[in-house]
Amino acid sequence: MSMSTATAMNADRSPTPGPLAGLKVIELATARAGSFAGTVLADLGADVVKVEGGRYAPAWGYEAEDDRIAFDRNKRSVVIDVEHPTGREVLYRLLAKSDVLLDEYQTDDLIRLCLDEITLRDAAPHLVHCSITPFGAAPLSETPKVDSTSAELVVQALSGNMDLTGDAGGPPFELGIPLSDLGAGIYAVIGVLGAVVGGGSAGQHSRVEIAKMDVAVALLSYMAVGYFADGESPTRVGTGHATIFPYNAFRARDGEVVVAPFTQRFWRNFCAATGRTDLTQVDTYKDFASRIREKEVLLKLFEPILAQKTVAEWVEIFRQADVPAGPVLTVQGALELAHTVERELTPSFPLENGEYTRSAGSPFKFHYADGASYVPTVRRPPGRGEDTVTVLAAMGHDRGEIAELIATGAVSQKMER
Repeated sequence: MSMSTATAMNADRSPTPGPLAGLKVIELATARAGSFAGTVLADLGADVVKVEGGRYAPAWGYEAEDDRIAFDRNKRSVVIDVEHPTGREVLYRLLAKSDVLLDEYQTDDLIRLCLDEITLRDAAPHLVHCSITPFGAAPLSETPKVDSTSAELVVQALSGNMDLTGDAGGPPFELGIPLSDLGAGIYAVIGVLGAVVGGGSAGQHSRVEIAKMDVAVALLSYMAVGYFADGESPTRVGTGHATIFPYNAFRARDGEVVVAPFTQRFWRNFCAATGRTDLTQVDTYKDFASRIREKEVLLKLFEPILAQKTVAEWVEIFRQADVPAGPVLTVQGALELAHTVERELTPSFPLENGEYTRSAGSPFKFHYADGASYVPTVRRPPGRGEDTVTVLAAMGHDRGEIAELIATGAVSQKMER
């Protein structure tokens, strides 16, 4: 895709505002969950102001720049020292003019910084306050004391999700994406919208509590149902499935291909595509339960067959035979896939230095009855403190007041990356 095409792709498609246009959000995020929630709200048209600075600045090490590009698009940035008494007053005034507060502070920090519920009800009685923590406001004794930037691996382990990931009989693996961080961010957005629709927008103070551990356990979903039904704890099965076979990756001549014949019709189609229609007439393989029992036998039958052709050849054969299948792609392969490009999922945008970069974009596409549509565009992540003066001026501070706030250290106009 050419640069001109990429640039045009991200130009404003129409004057249609996002569905959350007019919603004012203050983001006090210290890790990925809160930042991702803010990103989703911003993609939907909310005015998200990221409050940065002080000891609560994110500490992601070498990942900091990539995280900023990934999670801070379409936002504004102000630097306010929330430890500074005057800085805290500035934050209160900002909250009084906002609709939503996102934070990732521990409960004791919220109390110490006077951002607890009692204080906020007085300072901003209409506010929807969404707090994201690793284990909730009052973690139980068996949960470790971890901060929001180090909890992902621990949460995956404690929630059982790590035990579900990896090859059968092998060691557990961490998921390739931060499940509890991104999941908590999505649940936070849903919670915020529920509070806005259900009362927050009518002037009632609401608090939405999201714990990453709670999210990770909730996402066990049907795995939890299975455990409560038969008392057996599900465990890792690699690319396979606990109740369906074939439903896994096979090694082809030049890579891996996944097949998912999850109905009897697909099973018959799979057998025909692989030249083993005879298996559909064998009672031993007549249904899902029997095929799971005979999984090892069927693996020995199909593995040498799948190894004879390339991934591309099998994908086309299965497509013609109407069998759900696809190649196992690298991240690069997924980002360069025709679907990804045609759906405009990797937008290009300029950074502060004028150089263009790309990232994974928003999946939202809104189409309205009057013919209008809304697809989130990308505004580059702001420099830290880039919008401090603009935001303070909109709050009613004159130049002299802003200069004094900067001089006292309560706020900063710009911070070096």
